[in-house]
Amino acid sequence: MPGYPGGYRIIESETIAVLVQSSLAMDITGDFRIIYDDGKTELFHVTTFRTAALREVQIAPTNRTAKKNGWVVGCVLGIAAGSPGSPKRGQTYVRAEIGGLEQPGGLSAGTQIILADYCYNGYSPTLGVFHEPGPGGGEGNFLLNPIINAEATGADFLVDLGPPTNTIWKVHELKIKYKASAGVGTRSIATTRLDEDGVGIWSLAAMAPTASQDADIYMTDILIAERGSIAPVDIAMEIQTRPFMLPEGHVIRLEDTADISATDAVSVFGVVEEWLVI
Repeated sequence: MPGYPGGYRIIESETIAVLVQSSLAMDITGDFRIIYDDGKTELFHVTTFRTAALREVQIAPTNRTAKKNGWVVGCVLGIAAGSPGSPKRGQTYVRAEIGGLEQPGGLSAGTQIILADYCYNGYSPTLGVFHEPGPGGGEGNFLLNPIINAEATGADFLVDLGPPTNTIWKVHELKIKYKASAGVGTRSIATTRLDEDGVGIWSLAAMAPTASQDADIYMTDILIAERGSIAPVDIAMEIQTRPFMLPEGHVIRLEDTADISATDAVSVFGVVEEWLVI
């Protein structure tokens, strides 16, 4: 029985499947090359599989089983032609496995993982490549601005800024704009960093815009003394920060504790990286 450097053993009746986790709808496809012990070859093909933007694991099957014992000696996964989405690094994570027939959430016992990597525009994962999910594996997806653009729901204005399920953020810089409506009254805008249990980690001094005023918060690592002036606003607060992580469940909360207006609004702009995590 010959061995193949860099190959992975596959046993008769086993299959190969790809577990996909994505934050956008996109089409993935690929092929796995098998060399059987008798020297014959076969391709296990992943028919174009469209992911849902659920950030949850889905299975892209090959719908093939090994005819006899052999070796998986090569593969390539990539974005299919005509895909509705073109992911950036950090948005779509794939894991190819050898094992029994597909089961919900993975394969049956005896699974081998033969690649684990992000799949994104301009890059195709190949056999034997393993990059951990999250910031340790490299650059993430930079979110488009505005990151949030929301209005109050009811007089108790409260907005949470944080990563969706199964993701982690790295916040480089932020600009938070609170826009008070014409509703009469002085707001009391509390800004608090909360962990997954709702415990406060830090908070900023309250800001007090009144009717039709803007209150801006700037977070950046540029020294305050070295910054030029920004377009004038009614109220502004500048915070010097280093880039920081926001794990799943952690949020930056803006709340008008005075509960003045149901039509106030908040917009958030910045430089924020996002990674899918398992």
